[in-house]
Amino acid sequence: WSGQRALAERLAEIVAQSPPLPALPDDVLDPGPVEVFLAPDRARWDSLTGGAVPEWGAGVADPMAGRIVLPTFDWQRTPPTTIYRTLRHELAHVALQRHLGQARTPRWFTEGYAQWAAGEWDWDSAWRLRLAFLANRPPPLDSLTLQWPVGEQDARLAYLLAASALGYLVDRSGEHGVTVLLDRWADSGDFDAAFRATYGLT
Repeated sequence: WSGQRALAERLAEIVAQSPPLPALPDDVLDPGPVEVFLAPDRARWDSLTGGAVPEWGAGVADPMAGRIVLPTFDWQRTPPTTIYRTLRHELAHVALQRHLGQARTPRWFTEGYAQWAAGEWDWDSAWRLRLAFLANRPPPLDSLTLQWPVGEQDARLAYLLAASALGYLVDRSGEHGVTVLLDRWADSGDFDAAFRATYGLT
């Protein structure tokens, strides 16, 4: 939209120069275009997202449709310093689903993968999660497969918990282990079986 050409071109340039998403084939996004909408105002944001995104939501991806929407009218949500990371997070959702085809993905896994791929899981994140455990705040991981929290604070903890699960898998077997898991999952369409075959865990 008007006034956003420079931002759009800069984001496209950064994406083109970025390393491939981890544990996925380099060409995973090649089969078709990914549409990225930079919503310049609340009306277009609501129109593109169906008005169902929480006030604190920093981006939305529809992996099956290959569509991403970023709210560029509110720099509290997507500050200039983090908008690329947010875009990479949403691209990770699209890439993961394209690799897995029609397989259903547990919300905790796809959010954890997107955070890991975007470099959002770090030392500070780990400490925030530890403090949450001390305060008995985080939801159990198995609950995240049933219902993702909608409140901002609870949702942020859910994202941290999901990212920690991916961090654990990477610590256990490196990026290669995640690659093997994703390839087995893509071949079989069965997450539980692929997970058990790769890590020996349910």
